[in-house]
Amino acid sequence: MNGALPVHGQIWVAHGSAPKGVVLMPPQSYGGDSLESLIFPMLRCGINVIRFIPVGFWDRTQPGYTTYSAVDDLHALIAWTRSVDYDRQSQLGK
Repeated sequence: MNGALPVHGQIWVAHGSAPKGVVLMPPQSYGGDSLESLIFPMLRCGINVIRFIPVGFWDRTQPGYTTYSAVDDLHALIAWTRSVDYDRQSQLGK
Protein backbone atom coordinates (compact mmCIF):
# COMPACT_ATOMS: atom_id res chain seq x y z
CA MET A 1 0.00 0.00 0.00
CA ASN A 2 1.10 3.51 -0.77
CA GLY A 3 -1.03 5.42 1.68
CA ALA A 4 -4.60 4.31 0.90
CA LEU A 5 -3.82 3.08 -2.63
CA PRO A 6 -2.59 -0.43 -3.46
CA VAL A 7 0.56 -0.92 -5.52
CA HIS A 8 -0.01 -3.87 -7.82
CA GLY A 9 2.67 -6.18 -9.10
CA GLN A 10 4.05 -9.68 -9.25
CA ILE A 11 6.35 -11.50 -6.85
CA TRP A 12 8.75 -14.22 -7.93
CA VAL A 13 10.05 -16.21 -4.95
CA ALA A 14 13.39 -18.03 -5.07
CA HIS A 15 13.52 -21.60 -3.75
CA GLY A 16 14.82 -22.38 -0.31
CA SER A 17 14.08 -21.26 3.21
CA ALA A 18 17.27 -19.26 3.79
CA PRO A 19 16.99 -15.47 4.01
CA LYS A 20 16.98 -13.91 0.54
CA GLY A 21 17.56 -10.50 -0.93
CA VAL A 22 14.93 -8.85 -3.11
CA VAL A 23 15.12 -6.79 -6.29
CA LEU A 24 12.33 -4.26 -6.96
CA MET A 25 11.77 -3.93 -10.71
CA PRO A 26 9.74 -0.97 -12.03
CA PRO A 27 8.25 -1.08 -15.52
CA GLN A 28 10.13 0.34 -18.48
CA SER A 29 8.55 3.53 -19.78
CA TYR A 30 8.12 4.07 -23.50
CA GLY A 31 8.47 0.41 -24.47
CA GLY A 32 11.66 -1.56 -24.83
CA ASP A 33 13.11 -4.33 -22.70
CA SER A 34 11.95 -4.11 -19.10
CA LEU A 35 14.82 -6.34 -17.99
CA GLU A 36 12.39 -9.20 -17.31
CA SER A 37 14.96 -11.53 -18.84
CA LEU A 38 16.95 -11.09 -15.60
CA ILE A 39 14.19 -12.47 -13.36
CA PHE A 40 14.96 -16.17 -13.75
CA PRO A 41 18.75 -15.83 -13.39
CA MET A 42 18.16 -13.85 -10.17
CA LEU A 43 15.79 -16.55 -8.89
CA ARG A 44 18.43 -19.21 -9.59
CA CYS A 45 20.86 -17.11 -7.51
CA GLY A 46 18.41 -17.07 -4.59
CA ILE A 47 17.12 -13.53 -5.05
CA ASN A 48 13.39 -12.72 -4.87
CA VAL A 49 12.04 -10.32 -7.50
CA ILE A 50 9.11 -7.92 -7.20
CA ARG A 51 7.91 -6.29 -10.42
CA PHE A 52 5.44 -3.51 -9.76
CA ILE A 53 3.14 -1.18 -11.65
CA PRO A 54 3.13 2.35 -10.20
CA VAL A 55 -0.26 3.71 -9.15
CA GLY A 56 -1.95 5.35 -12.12
CA PHE A 57 0.60 4.01 -14.66
CA TRP A 58 -2.00 2.00 -16.61
CA ASP A 59 -5.25 2.75 -14.81
CA ARG A 60 -6.35 6.33 -15.39
CA THR A 61 -9.24 5.97 -12.91
CA GLN A 62 -6.69 6.41 -10.12
CA PRO A 63 -4.68 9.56 -9.46
CA GLY A 64 -2.48 10.58 -12.34
CA TYR A 65 0.90 8.93 -12.75
CA THR A 66 4.01 11.04 -12.30
CA THR A 67 7.64 10.14 -11.87
CA TYR A 68 7.39 11.42 -8.30
CA SER A 69 4.39 9.20 -7.52
CA ALA A 70 6.31 6.20 -8.91
CA VAL A 71 9.18 7.01 -6.53
CA ASP A 72 6.64 7.16 -3.68
CA ASP A 73 5.42 3.68 -4.70
CA LEU A 74 9.01 2.44 -4.72
CA HIS A 75 9.52 3.82 -1.21
CA ALA A 76 6.31 2.07 -0.06
CA LEU A 77 7.63 -1.23 -1.47
CA ILE A 78 10.99 -0.74 0.22
CA ALA A 79 9.21 -0.14 3.53
CA TRP A 80 7.10 -3.28 2.98
CA THR A 81 10.14 -5.48 2.27
CA ARG A 82 11.76 -4.17 5.46
CA SER A 83 8.63 -4.81 7.52
CA VAL A 84 7.51 -7.96 9.30
CA ASP A 85 4.84 -8.51 6.62
CA TYR A 86 7.56 -9.58 4.16
CA ASP A 87 9.19 -12.82 5.32
CA ARG A 88 12.53 -13.41 3.54
CA GLN A 89 12.76 -16.96 4.87
CA SER A 90 9.34 -18.07 3.64
CA GLN A 91 8.52 -19.44 0.20
CA LEU A 92 5.85 -16.72 -0.02
CA GLY A 93 5.58 -13.23 1.42
CA LYS A 94 2.70 -12.85 3.87
